[in-house]
Amino acid sequence: MSTIPILGRSTGVGAPQVFQQAVVLQERGRLREAERLYEATLKADDRHLGALSRLGLLRLSQGNFVEAEQLFRRAVKIDKKSADAQFNLANALTGLKRLDEAVRRYEKALVLKPSFPEAHNNLGFALQLLGRHEEAFTQYENALALRPEYAEAHNNLGNVLQRLKRFESAIKQYEKALMIYPNYAEAFINLGNARCAVGRNEEAIANFQTALALKPNYAEAYHSLGNALTNLGRPEEAIGHYAKALAIGPDYAEAHLEWGNALVELDRYDEAMVEYDKALAMKPHLIPAVTARAHLLMRTGRDADGAQLFNGLVKRGEHRLDALVALSSVPSLVEVDLLSEVDKMIGAGFEDEAQLEDAGFVRAAALDRAGRYAEAWECLQLANRSIFVNAREELDAETDRQRVTLERLRNHPTMAGETNNNVPILLLILGPSRSGKTTLERLVSALPNVKRGYESPSPVDRALLRTIEANALPMSTLFENLPTALYPFCRSAYAEEVVRLSGSAKVLTNTRPGLVFAADLVAAVFPNVRVLCVKRAIQDTVLRIYQRKYRRGHTYSYNLKTAHDHVVWYHQAIDFLHETFPKLVRIVHYEDMVANPAATLRSVADLCALPMMDAPLSQIAGDKGCAAPYSRFIASEIAAVKTEHLGSFREIGNSA
Repeated sequence: MSTIPILGRSTGVGAPQVFQQAVVLQERGRLREAERLYEATLKADDRHLGALSRLGLLRLSQGNFVEAEQLFRRAVKIDKKSADAQFNLANALTGLKRLDEAVRRYEKALVLKPSFPEAHNNLGFALQLLGRHEEAFTQYENALALRPEYAEAHNNLGNVLQRLKRFESAIKQYEKALMIYPNYAEAFINLGNARCAVGRNEEAIANFQTALALKPNYAEAYHSLGNALTNLGRPEEAIGHYAKALAIGPDYAEAHLEWGNALVELDRYDEAMVEYDKALAMKPHLIPAVTARAHLLMRTGRDADGAQLFNGLVKRGEHRLDALVALSSVPSLVEVDLLSEVDKMIGAGFEDEAQLEDAGFVRAAALDRAGRYAEAWECLQLANRSIFVNAREELDAETDRQRVTLERLRNHPTMAGETNNNVPILLLILGPSRSGKTTLERLVSALPNVKRGYESPSPVDRALLRTIEANALPMSTLFENLPTALYPFCRSAYAEEVVRLSGSAKVLTNTRPGLVFAADLVAAVFPNVRVLCVKRAIQDTVLRIYQRKYRRGHTYSYNLKTAHDHVVWYHQAIDFLHETFPKLVRIVHYEDMVANPAATLRSVADLCALPMMDAPLSQIAGDKGCAAPYSRFIASEIAAVKTEHLGSFREIGNSA
């Protein structure tokens, strides 16, 4: 938050008594009376500089920038050598967002009066609003060279340093501002925001609380406090502060946006979408809200709607790498020149290695879309290689878990859990990444009494967490390692969670692929669990995995051999699950689902004892055979299909 000081100097000589009386009234705080007398003075003498200046300053303080501009233009015409008049006119123009004109007026004021710290400061602010941050930096430094104890200039210099991502330097400027003016609430907010940017969220919270102690009805302080709490993984607390910000400022679109982001962290997607919609109703072009909404749409399987928003951003000239990354995951929905857009960004350079990696995946997708498969493959190899090098330790841990899971599935079959008509069905949709789980979940949601749980923590995950916390177990405890003596407690917690999450629905879906590691135990311990297992042609699945950069986990995905081994292992686990629980488990082949969605839906309806819908179903836009152009490249890297790290077990052929 930047601040603009307003100067006012009466330059009238021999002013009428009515003007002098107005000045006295203004100094006593009787502004309405003073205002009427200034107007009366100007009615009698329309060239009275003192009245023009004083009334103009009143209009600025009221936010009436239109009248303020008119008054100061008259003052400038009367006295072209008045630096104050030029300065105040520039302030009015800044308020009107006519920033280029404002810059010219500040510069005129400085020509007339070079030692004018307020003009340097406010010129810096106008330049900052124009995005000319380096020039703004120079002007703030000029102001401080003239007046080192200028708290507003230190605050504003901190703001431009934040824009330049020089956060530690910004922090020092805010601290200087607060040494000069300890009750500077805005500087406390800015200091807190800078500390959040470098991960010092606990200190930032203290800054925001101080700002609120100084200024209790400070909506921005509540908003920033909520952001710090979200950063610390405390989104539930954050929501309360966003609500307070909105109680003070009901049109605070950014608070709705961050409220939505906090809800996403809590996996409350439907509520989050409502908050994003509220933010965009207030500010239709609030880009972070547009992108957050688009990401959520794609996260919940509404790819076409999300892609439409991202395409629109790119077409409007918003050069955002996250938009290109999202579009690259749905090539059939791209309406822009991905290759041209990403090459522009690569040419401009990136701030960190992660962005360069993202750009590599986008470029590979763009080359794929253009049919330049050899170039796309080279780009993919380069993008994946650097990530895989740093993933070995995590990959080894996952491989060990796979081995243990397969051993249990093969040698220690379990019995299905009990039936409990008071508990909704949890329908787990399991399959390797990029195999079509979200597509299947969206299809299943066409059945009555089904609620989508997406890839959010399932009732199993939540029940496990409650069991861990209640029994002081390590937070890293996996369900398959939970002591059997704690199953009754976990089962009770599960019943509460599945009822709460499903609401009035009979079936709650969930697409967390990691649940495969304990799916057999889940089916044995908890009532009314059903499992849909998705298989897709191995080479198609492996390619789609290899073409994607994941936000977290999926360490196997950055090497063709380990990606292939993972898919083969997952298919093997699916087969054992189906053999163990033939009445609870259905295997859905992606290619069959795309070709005949109605038949797939009938199978699911039968599994969950739901009535079949009579309405026609939309066709599913699949991409069967997507790996065909890359067959020779894939074959050269994984000549031997048999997995090496899981021991010998039944091999699954490649149907691509």
